[in-house]
Amino acid sequence: MNNQFKLKNKKIKPVSILIILFVGFLFLISLIGFIFTSFYTIDLKLAIFFEKGFKYEIVRYWSIFYDILGTTELMVFILFNIMVLIESWFLLKSKTKKDNFWKKNKWILKLVYITVYVVFVVIKCITTYFKINADNGFGYGGDAIYLLSSKYRNICLIVSLVIHCIGLFVGFYIIHYKFKNDPIYLVDKYWIQAVKILFIVLISYTILVLLKGMTSRPYYYNIIYGDLLKQVKLNGHNDWVDHYLNQSTFKHGFNIGDNKYANNIPGEWPWYRINGGLFRPDKNLVQFKHWFDWAFPSGHIGATLIVGCTFFYFLTNNQKLTPLKITLLALYFLHLVSMSFAIVVNRGHWVSDITFTYLWLLPLIFLTHFFNSFFKFKDIGCKKY
Repeated sequence: MNNQFKLKNKKIKPVSILIILFVGFLFLISLIGFIFTSFYTIDLKLAIFFEKGFKYEIVRYWSIFYDILGTTELMVFILFNIMVLIESWFLLKSKTKKDNFWKKNKWILKLVYITVYVVFVVIKCITTYFKINADNGFGYGGDAIYLLSSKYRNICLIVSLVIHCIGLFVGFYIIHYKFKNDPIYLVDKYWIQAVKILFIVLISYTILVLLKGMTSRPYYYNIIYGDLLKQVKLNGHNDWVDHYLNQSTFKHGFNIGDNKYANNIPGEWPWYRINGGLFRPDKNLVQFKHWFDWAFPSGHIGATLIVGCTFFYFLTNNQKLTPLKITLLALYFLHLVSMSFAIVVNRGHWVSDITFTYLWLLPLIFLTHFFNSFFKFKDIGCKKY
């Protein structure tokens, strides 16, 4: 098998030009936004402005659903890409003239699909079960992160579970019964796209975790946690606040010396301010268990952009765009915009968290994709057996 590569001599398609223009526009907006929100006063004013939408019932459900979705959706698409690689391996082995183990035992592939799906559903159901009504500081019935009833989180968890299980099933069906029937499935096509996406996942999440751990930036709700607790009391939920003050596991605010972590965090917290020391956050501020739990940069946007890679790579890869594919891409772009606003509205991420994520992840995705556009591997799965 020859792994040499050579330059492709092909013109850039109109759809690629449109994508480049869209990405360029998104990058430019993010750059401008990041420059302005590097001033903490502007970042804070935007957080205060967007927070106003969280008082509306429908906005709460939308925002919390996206917050939950952003932490889980990527795994579904990682499994898609892994199965593309496995499918490609089986397809390559089954096309050879010689009999081999894989050609004689094609049932193994279906077993892999079934096993992966069942394991995913079981794990997802178990984790969702334990997350429903789980205590995160307010005890049963309250949510110490959103400062609301836990019903919002519970409903969104269930909806997310259903969507993921259905989505994974549909995706596996398409990969196994649709994509593999493409006559050039193995020729510089789906398996290469899967490798690119998994590469982006590895690099991007390494960067994300390191930056989050280094800066340990609090979320907006952590900064104003004292005010939020007062509002919860005014809304008649003294029991939630009392429960929070009498527990020591969850620390969402600032510790003034009483170990309650029930006050606003003083000072300014722009994205470039290090909380305590590198990977050593101040013990008097909000505490999280993992590096990736902190605010800067946004893992939600990172995950959603990588999901977009899967849509873009697989729907436009050497194929004509159909109305259905255009619709799916348009829906994805709406999803991306929706995610960008939702995680600000619920007092979570700062605008600077989001704009910065676009600034470094878009170039990584762009360079990874267009490196493959100019170089191609020869003789990988393209023999006629």
